[in-house]
Amino acid sequence: MARNSKRKSVKNKQKQERSWTWSGVGRRAGAIGAAALVIGALGGAVLGYAPLKERVGALRADPLVVKFEWPPLAGHKRAGDVSPPATWLPEGERWRLEQAVRATVSPDPFDLESLDRARATLLATGWFANELELQRRPGGVIDVRGVWRTPAAVVRWEGADRLVSRDGRLLRLTYPPGEAGSLRIITGTWAGPPPSERGGLDYGATWLGGDVQAAIKLLETIRATSAWPHVSGVDVSAYLNRGRLAIITRDGARLVWGASPGEAAPGEQPDDVKLARLTTLIDDPAWINAGRPNADLYTPYVLIDETAVREQR
Repeated sequence: MARNSKRKSVKNKQKQERSWTWSGVGRRAGAIGAAALVIGALGGAVLGYAPLKERVGALRADPLVVKFEWPPLAGHKRAGDVSPPATWLPEGERWRLEQAVRATVSPDPFDLESLDRARATLLATGWFANELELQRRPGGVIDVRGVWRTPAAVVRWEGADRLVSRDGRLLRLTYPPGEAGSLRIITGTWAGPPPSERGGLDYGATWLGGDVQAAIKLLETIRATSAWPHVSGVDVSAYLNRGRLAIITRDGARLVWGASPGEAAPGEQPDDVKLARLTTLIDDPAWINAGRPNADLYTPYVLIDETAVREQR
């Protein structure tokens, strides 16, 4: 009896071991199969994402509507608050900028690379500082916002008046001589407009030599004075070799200012003295009656060109 009982115990134990072994295998196989399904699903999702993205992008693409935040005129907070926009940027240049965006940006709402290319294209026009942002909006709208460079004057070079910003950078507008409206003219520059390494001109680059920047500083100094309406421009031909700027009036008089405002020069009067002399001379009947002769404003005393006075008499 004891032997039979022992045999039954051994058989039951073997049966339990076989049952545990097969149930464990089944569970492992189920787990492996589930993992394979998950991996397959993920792989299919990854492989199918790009085509799906393209299909969705094509379905959701709307015709592009380019909206610039144009630089406003003085007295206007936003140029686009009125129609046509209250901006100093000419209509033709606005159209060119809009076309540059349309030609570069794709209607695919997922396409970020074309926005980057459009941004680089706009920066190359010279109109913007680096603070330039392009954003997609619903309905295919492309918003363009940035910090605009403001025109300060034109530089006359080789029969054309070329626009420059307040920090002396070349901008993408050129006028026939004398047709730049109220913009003052800078003449006699040491260098021409900055060239591009790819050929042509490098818009947005600084005009080399420092004389253009000095002239702009002088124009900003006298802008708010009563002399401003009488000023035609600044001649910088003697700036690099002698350190002197000359104001040119609308009547053709040459009033030598001297060093650029803020620059100390031996023997020259301070800027406030020069400015007072300029505003006084411009309205002086004796100077006007003498034919508005040339004068030096930087010397200890205002020096009038007596030769010009005698010729007028």
